[in-house]
Amino acid sequence: MKPLDISIIIGNYNTEQLLKKTLSSIYRNTKNTNFEIIIIDDGSIDNSVEMVRKSFPKIIIKKNRKNLGYSKTYNIGTKLSKSR
Repeated sequence: MKPLDISIIIGNYNTEQLLKKTLSSIYRNTKNTNFEIIIIDDGSIDNSVEMVRKSFPKIIIKKNRKNLGYSKTYNIGTKLSKSR
């Protein structure tokens, strides 16, 4: 398997529609890049997590029980990443 070029880490909190547009755009515009997407959800109460799992099943998603804030959220994503 080819090594990953990049890990795209996205923090999310109740932004289902914006997240769906963002993910669709990433897939449309990254044809020659080997990448992974990691979403860290900070306790959303909308349908964000379910939408990702249904519409984008290859994406790694970690759901926190509460909003941990920017730094902690992105540190979690960084630890999960496998890119070079």
